[in-house]
Amino acid sequence: MAKSVEITVGNSTSKYDVSTTQGDTFILKDDKNTTLYYSNSIVSNLKYTTGVGISTYGNATYPDSFERGMTSNSTTDMVVFQCNKYGKKDTCQFGPPPPPSFKTKPVHNLFGKADKCGRCEITERKCIECTCGIDKDCLPMTDCDTKCKPAGPFYKCNWKPTKPMCVEDKDGKLTKNECSSDCELAKFAKCDY
Repeated sequence: MAKSVEITVGNSTSKYDVSTTQGDTFILKDDKNTTLYYSNSIVSNLKYTTGVGISTYGNATYPDSFERGMTSNSTTDMVVFQCNKYGKKDTCQFGPPPPPSFKTKPVHNLFGKADKCGRCEITERKCIECTCGIDKDCLPMTDCDTKCKPAGPFYKCNWKPTKPMCVEDKDGKLTKNECSSDCELAKFAKCDY
């Protein structure tokens, strides 16, 4: 038996007839007779809400599962949340999430596996693994790699002249700004007893 659903994205609202099929699949049909086939599965059971993953190729082919849809470049994927039927209605809210806290438990992806995080070791230009969510500079590994290995020319400090200076060097490990801040004569002092 078909039911209808309205989906609002931004300022656009679309109305669909919904037909459930076998297992974790359903069909949406709009008033222009466009039919979309979806796979869905529960991705999280929270205290007052349930997260459901939905995936579609945008045609008459079902993705094998939401997880398989998430790994494909050919699907449209969404995660939607619904209030648990057994939860208190006044505790189920869908406002904006709280700002991230850096003193949290390790970050997890949708499938429950811990993501790897790294901290940039600037002198070696490589990411050293760290515990996700502990410090601001402990980033997901893909972000750390991007930040840690900037594009462009690299420099090193030439200490031989009277006044040290930054010189471009293919084996250098510093950006121009990093080199400029490090490449200075050390200031020494002696004690006047």
